[in-house]
Amino acid sequence: MAVIILNHCTGCGACVAICRFNALTLEVERPDGFGQKRAIVDGQKCCDCDECLIACRYRAIIVKNIKSKDSHQDTKSAKKNKALLF
Repeated sequence: MAVIILNHCTGCGACVAICRFNALTLEVERPDGFGQKRAIVDGQKCCDCDECLIACRYRAIIVKNIKSKDSHQDTKSAKKNKALLF
């Protein structure tokens, strides 16, 4: 599954444009509609094809294999590193 590193994502949309599975979207980071746009990954749609990883010139995407027993730990470490998992 792709993981977006928030402090690297510029919201340029290159990953969203390349994803043929519509697994990525751009969302504004604040609920009031203001703030930087950031890429969000839908883990149900992501097929780990790495196209978004290649498209991101800012190296804001990593691919992480998440197993069910380790998913809680991976989520905790991703939050610590300011990343989003979906």
